[in-house]
Amino acid sequence: MKNYIIIIMLCLCSLFLAADPPDWQPITGTEFSMILFARIAYNDSFLTNENEPVVAAFGPGGDADCRAIAGWQDYDPDGFWYYNIVGNINGETITFKFYDADIDSVLECLQSYEFQNNANIGTPSEPELLSVDTSMISGNVSLCTITPPAGNIQDVVISNGYYSVQPSIYGHYQLPSEPGSYIVTATLTGYNPETIADVVVLQGQATENIDFNLIDWETLSGTQYNMVVMAQVLITGEPLTGNGYNHVAAFGPDDDCRGVAVWQEPNPPYWEGYWFFTIVSNTEADTISFQVYDSSSQSVYDCLETIVFENDATLGSPSDPLMINADLNVTQYIDLGSAWNWISFNVHPPDTAIESVFGSLEPYVYQVKNQAQSVIYYESIDTWLGDLTQISDGESYLIYMSEAYNDFSLEGVPVATDTPISLTADWNWIAYYPQLINDLDTALSSVVPEVIQVKTQAQSANYINPPGYWVGDLLQMEPGTGYKIDMSSPAQLIYGSRESNHQPQTPPTDDPPFWELISGTQYSMVYMANILLDSEVFTGDNGNLAAAFGEDGDSDCRSIASWQPPNPPHYDGFWYFTIIGNANDDDIFFNIYDASADEVYSTQQSILFDDNATIGSPFEPETLNFSSSAQDNNEITPAAATDMHIYPNPWNPLTSVSFTLESSQPARLSVYNLRGQKIITLIDEILAEGEHITPWNGNDDQNQPVSSGIYFFKLTLPDKILTQKTLLLK
Repeated sequence: MKNYIIIIMLCLCSLFLAADPPDWQPITGTEFSMILFARIAYNDSFLTNENEPVVAAFGPGGDADCRAIAGWQDYDPDGFWYYNIVGNINGETITFKFYDADIDSVLECLQSYEFQNNANIGTPSEPELLSVDTSMISGNVSLCTITPPAGNIQDVVISNGYYSVQPSIYGHYQLPSEPGSYIVTATLTGYNPETIADVVVLQGQATENIDFNLIDWETLSGTQYNMVVMAQVLITGEPLTGNGYNHVAAFGPDDDCRGVAVWQEPNPPYWEGYWFFTIVSNTEADTISFQVYDSSSQSVYDCLETIVFENDATLGSPSDPLMINADLNVTQYIDLGSAWNWISFNVHPPDTAIESVFGSLEPYVYQVKNQAQSVIYYESIDTWLGDLTQISDGESYLIYMSEAYNDFSLEGVPVATDTPISLTADWNWIAYYPQLINDLDTALSSVVPEVIQVKTQAQSANYINPPGYWVGDLLQMEPGTGYKIDMSSPAQLIYGSRESNHQPQTPPTDDPPFWELISGTQYSMVYMANILLDSEVFTGDNGNLAAAFGEDGDSDCRSIASWQPPNPPHYDGFWYFTIIGNANDDDIFFNIYDASADEVYSTQQSILFDDNATIGSPFEPETLNFSSSAQDNNEITPAAATDMHIYPNPWNPLTSVSFTLESSQPARLSVYNLRGQKIITLIDEILAEGEHITPWNGNDDQNQPVSSGIYFFKLTLPDKILTQKTLLLK
């Protein structure tokens, strides 16, 4: 694979008179080197050593930064120049010049390469092509990937029948071409090749914008039958033409591509434009379906019509084409594994309610959450409870499954890929809109260089600026995956846009009137609690509010709770908190707003933040006590610290919990599973001041052993609740 990056030069060549050949000397003291095999197109032929030219490569420092004096290799049929290019820094731009004694001038080549230690660019039989002539064809190449994995854009070969080049990592190419008319092709294994005819190149001019968009619809090979279809494709009643990057293809019963259509331009008054298919098969009577890629929306649609394959048949004609209608409803499929899954949607369903979107996953789904809200499905009462009630475009979701579930589906209208997603500084949980796979440079171009990091559940990449490139094992973005993106400043993400869309910081809103959630968080936990104010149940009626905070008080709001009304006989009403944060073990405190008294009250009770933890349940909520007579109600005062440790962790068959009390007080130590269900209570009594150590053998309250997995120890004290995670391995 050729791993160079062609950089467009603003000037064709630099010419200046020299009394003698230039005294170019390669720099010394370098530790790296790369090899380049190249031909130089010059004066309608190739530059050779016939007149003893001086050929050299240079770094960013110009003539004083000579990196190689090339040697001529007389290799059949045309020979080539061999460069051993030296340097100390990868990523530097290397340019090329040569001295022509016949005209006593130095000429600069159009092309440049990126220095990479140990790289070998070109071969003796297929050397690279350098040129000092602006007669060329240039454009951009992009890939449409329906079925992963995506191809490498740098492996695309663009050819005019005489010369061939490969594009840069950004898809740009320059193809040196002598004046004339060419048929230009772009090919990549696994993708349908594209051809553009009648590309005219004039002397000393660049023919630009010869662009290609390859789609991975590769026609089935080794077939013996074929038929012809001439069709007009309609999207919402409007004909889909071959303008832009539109594609249409036919598929067999196994979703195997049977033919990619070629657009035929209108020829009035005889016919309008139409799509010409040569459809292949090995058997008669196969059912043939159609798919459409609409480049304006970057969406792939199934078509409503199908046909039956018949060898040597012709359906439609230029003047009376077969009519094919695209189905605008798209079904997105996502495979879900057991435990946590990071997902996102690129379709907008008719009903966005949680029960509608995730209902098909019952009873295997347990919890769904976005960056600031969450909801839990309780199978025993067939009810969803939480503050997340609707899905929204642009958000990613974390789903916890009790077992794997393949082909989870959501049907709807594709979300337009140019729909902006507003990003705040720090962390954002985002959806991926396009229906096709894109590399990071293309997908996130609108937020470079403000993006710091993007990650999925298992991969990540960091943007290094300067010099401006990605590092990491996350190379591309694809449909169905949920992403978290860390930003240095606010911006608007528009997928695939090369234009920056940064936005200023917006002032806080007044809704809710006292508190606004912090932004840029990547973790969350769930806390369900019964709230008592002066020993009376505090509900969500009449404008009452409850919220959770970090140690910085009102400016560090971590959750605005959602009141869950009573559902007898299953549970009484309770407050549901989705608490967000960026670090485990943060102290979390609580405030309430009593609308009837127009007062804010605080409690000394607190918990420790633990990502993905669930504390309490609808059936056994925690209890938060508030008093209207307490002093300094508007101040959050951390309670005295109480240490809690688990050793060993992970463990099998026994572990111990230790903690220290600063005074004699009631204490309850319980074990919970990931769903917030209590497994066993180990302590529920008044304990003396000092250190306490309590063992757990992995049995529940029925003295039955629990399975391997993650559990939470919860220590409840009058003024504090502590949780610690433990892993039981069997």
